[in-house]
Amino acid sequence: LIPHGTFRINQPLIVTGGVTLQGMGYGSSPLAIQFDAGASTIAYCGTDYAVKVTGSSSSLRDLAVYDWNYGVCENIRSAGGILVQADQTLVESVTVSNVLIYFFVEGSGLSLIG
Repeated sequence: LIPHGTFRINQPLIVTGGVTLQGMGYGSSPLAIQFDAGASTIAYCGTDYAVKVTGSSSSLRDLAVYDWNYGVCENIRSAGGILVQADQTLVESVTVSNVLIYFFVEGSGLSLIG
């Protein structure tokens, strides 16, 4: 369980088979993250995807994935937000529910590669 807060990462989070990455929501606005309203935010500062799902029966729930563009991250752009990566392996039954994928303007928000 990811608590309320903003968690900056520089490497992708790898979600393997059977794992659920669950937060506490992303605030009350359906259009933007509300950092001061109890959001669980993964703030990514890197050039790869922020989250990579690599196994079956995995899920992402109740969080925000954000392409962080402040401070040292200002000129770094990621490849994308969430990648479901099933090249040369079976990945099925993946659930993404109540996840805000935000500000990935130079990469894909959600990619499925098989």
